[in-house]
Amino acid sequence: AVAAVGLIAGAVGALMALALHAVEWAAFGEGSASLIDALRTAPAWRRFAAVPIGAGLAGLGWRALRRRGPVTTLDQALRTPGTRLPVGRTAADALLQVAVVGSGTSVGRESAPRQTAAALADALCLRMSVDGEFRRVLLAAGAGAGLAAVYNTPWSAVPFALTVTLGRWTLRGALATAAISWIGTAIAWSVTDGLPATPLPDVGADRALAVYAWAFAAIPLCAAAGAGLSGLCGLGRATGRRVRAAWTMPCAMAAAGVLTGSVGLLLPQALGNGKSSLDELFGDVAPLRPVTLAVCLGVLVAKPLLTALSFRVGVVGGLLMPSASTGAALGGACGLAFGLDWASVGAFALVGAMAVLSVTQKSPLFGLAFGLELTHCPAWMWPAVACSAFGARGLVGLVERARARH
Repeated sequence: AVAAVGLIAGAVGALMALALHAVEWAAFGEGSASLIDALRTAPAWRRFAAVPIGAGLAGLGWRALRRRGPVTTLDQALRTPGTRLPVGRTAADALLQVAVVGSGTSVGRESAPRQTAAALADALCLRMSVDGEFRRVLLAAGAGAGLAAVYNTPWSAVPFALTVTLGRWTLRGALATAAISWIGTAIAWSVTDGLPATPLPDVGADRALAVYAWAFAAIPLCAAAGAGLSGLCGLGRATGRRVRAAWTMPCAMAAAGVLTGSVGLLLPQALGNGKSSLDELFGDVAPLRPVTLAVCLGVLVAKPLLTALSFRVGVVGGLLMPSASTGAALGGACGLAFGLDWASVGAFALVGAMAVLSVTQKSPLFGLAFGLELTHCPAWMWPAVACSAFGARGLVGLVERARARH
């Protein structure tokens, strides 16, 4: 069962990546590893029109899909005994998520591979008569492996599956998730080439003092940014769940797409799931296309607002890359404000990205592992990323417990 779920997750991750490239090609005339490359070559009218058209068509698809009732979520399948994930409806929902992200709507795409892999894993469990706690482990592991296959981050799937998705650590679960994730990631190498999704340019250890100082200073800033983003998007999702039952949902999505497309004309880094921001702030193309302080501040403001707006009108998606891009913009803005060289700015952006991600996902271990695997940053930076990730999440936890006592 473990090997089969790993094969399923890898195939799902590869197919979802190919589907995203196909949507980008249809929307902007080019399918590439980074949405920002497609946006740079597309004419202005296409950058503007693709978002509302893609969102409106996806809204029609979601409206048709929900005429037979709501789509069962992975959380419901894990927490409600006897609840199954129907493969057809779950896969259709996932493809609609890929469609809105590929056409520029500001939401994360990680929900699509994780829920599809989990649905297929659930079907396998039913066929093999696997039930109870091990079924829940396989579903969570399949979801984590689907995410890992897309971003080539196999180790981060373990804390994602057990902390973020399942909510409980066990040795059996950790071993099964690690095996499933590595199998799935290896299968997806046919599409990802086994390379880091956002490789960090060379950052010398001579910048360690500035980076470690920022890692400590970033804790309260990233804690506030992460908590604010979580609260804003939480409110948006609560409204979106009610909007999904209304016949006006496709119109609302298209209208939100008009606003998002308008912002994208001036700030293309704000479109899509947010990986474009990471590529330009600390990816290997960053030294070739350095962004300005104004761009960082623009992404810092626009990304949370556009993501919350997307959720508010009923769009289904994740918060992983929007969180990382918000934190990267915060770190990049601070580095540029102090006049640092571009390599240091990239390091600042990485530290900020994983700190905010740790807060929104409520798992600093996942934020740390995901950041290290996503970028393959030098070993001297690992403690800095860990400091900001655990510090920001710990600070938010302290505030939450203090509020609960009062």
